Amino acid sequence: MGTEYHNYLVGTSSPLCVTSAVSLFMLCKTLEPFFQRGSDKMKLMIRKVSSVSLGVYMFHLLLVNLTLCGPIGGLITLGQTHPFIKAIVVYALTGIAVYVGKWIIAKIKHLMLLK
Repeated sequence: MGTEYHNYLVGTSSPLCVTSAVSLFMLCKTLEPFFQRGSDKMKLMIRKVSSVSLGVYMFHLLLVNLTLCGPIGGLITLGQTHPFIKAIVVYALTGIAVYVGKWIIAKIKHLMLLK
């Protein structure tokens, strides 16, 4: 396989991307009754993941670019051996960063209200 990457099949306007987005939405919609019957611990975990999903969507590309060609590139070399593992690591790190950022903002707001 060559090293040149052609993204004509996976672009945001491609039929495959639209199909996968619709499929993922339908999967989540189908699993909703299962999640409703789940334990309180599972619901809390889903709420936490849900609360950072927009931030991960907005900021994951920064971390992807840093790991591919930036100063952190040498730290996360999993993409060279398995891109799926690297994607999971990047999204998890972005989620943690967004969660910590939200926590810091909440603390600052709390301190501002105390004054």
